[in-house]
Formats: sequence, structure tokens, C-alpha cells
Amino acid sequence: MFQLIFLSLGAVLYVGAAVMVVRLCLRTRDAGFVWLGVAFFAWPSLSALLQRGERTLAFSRHGASIFPFSLVTDGQMTEGSLLSYLLALHYLIGAGLAFVAILLLSKGRVHEPPMMADKTAVSDTEQSSCSTPTSCGPVTRS
Repeated sequence: MFQLIFLSLGAVLYVGAAVMVVRLCLRTRDAGFVWLGVAFFAWPSLSALLQRGERTLAFSRHGASIFPFSLVTDGQMTEGSLLSYLLALHYLIGAGLAFVAILLLSKGRVHEPPMMADKTAVSDTEQSSCSTPTSCGPVTRS
């Protein structure tokens, strides 16, 4: 009973997070959110399918001729060590995708100061004292 509740709650949270990332991506047009979606939603699903196929091939007679499973049949590696290497590779790829997403999101957009009519940048002190560009009067720079 609790397993069904936990699985349902996890699925709702997973879908909710995916919807939030898609909405942010569509609103901001930031490539970092696309990478974030790939790293945290697409890759885990694809990785689970690949791991299932790896286990099927590793323990069947048909997969014995396919590299890297042939290493097990040749006695160069045990089944456990092969599966642990493949699992570590899956985690490495996921971490790499997450790292790229975080790098792209951390760059962000650099906000430039607002420009006045004569194309000079307004400093923070000048901007805070003026409600509109015309109410400030002429700006003298020293």
C-alpha cells in the first residue's frame, strides 16, 4: 500500500518538475533549461532502458560476442565488474549533462545599465534619484 503511495507521489513530483522546467525554457528561451531537462528527465529514462538491455545481454548467451560483454566470456573481466563499470559510466554521463546545464544557467544574462538619450550609461546613483529621464535635467559628468 505504501509503495503505491510513494510511487504515485514520486511520479507527481517528477512530472511537476518537468512541467516547471519546460515552462521556464519556453519563457526564457535559455539553452540551459534544455540541458537541465535532458540531464534530469531524458537521460535517467534512457539510462534505465540501457541498463535493462545491458543486464539482459550480459546474462544471455547471445550477448557473449558483443563488446564489452565478450570480455566476460574471454575471462578478462567478471560480470560484476563489467556491470559496475557500465553503471559508473551512466552516472558519469548524467553528471556531465547536469554540469553543462548548470554552467549554461550560471552564465545568465548580463543586465546593462539603462541608456540616456545621448547614449551614455546612467549610474545607479543617478538612476535612483530620477523617476524619468526627462525629470533629471542635464547630467554633468566630471
